[in-house]
Amino acid sequence: MRRPFSILAGTLFTLASLLTWVVLAPPPSFACSCALVSIADFNQPENQVFVGTAGALGPQGQPVAVELWLHGTGAGPLVWLARDSFGDGASCGTAPLPQGTRWILGTWLEASDAQPRIGLCNPHARIDSPEGQAMLGEALAAFGAGVDPPSPPPGDTAQPDSDPLAPALLIGTVALGVVVVGGIVVFARRRS
Repeated sequence: MRRPFSILAGTLFTLASLLTWVVLAPPPSFACSCALVSIADFNQPENQVFVGTAGALGPQGQPVAVELWLHGTGAGPLVWLARDSFGDGASCGTAPLPQGTRWILGTWLEASDAQPRIGLCNPHARIDSPEGQAMLGEALAAFGAGVDPPSPPPGDTAQPDSDPLAPALLIGTVALGVVVVGGIVVFARRRS
């Protein structure tokens, strides 16, 4: 009677391991190799240049309260930097901006409806550093005095969509739970 249980337990363990690996496997990584460009070179339609204060990094990305818009579409009082901009330096990700610090940022849009991205290859610097002051001077010379961002509509607290992996993680977790509960039920029925 132990042999069928061993086969069932082995099968359940294999399925659970496979589902866990499929759901939680890290995405492939690529080496980052780029030539840093100056902020003045960001004069392309898909690029944005602005000055703002970093908020706390969360599941939606990192908010930046904009105080001066220098170039690009999407001027607003709050810009959400894409969450996947941060992290793995091998794939050009950068460290999250410390909350409460002021930055000059050069970002780019992958698509017109996407969140702006920042990485190791994008020009960005803290305003209170010599590099930041130099970059701000260069940006003002290249793009002009800039504009104040428009005020948000009253009561507008819109945030970008949640993490795109959330549905896959939920489905994987539910499937794993079903397999485990199913195994327990089968085991309990076999014992009685």
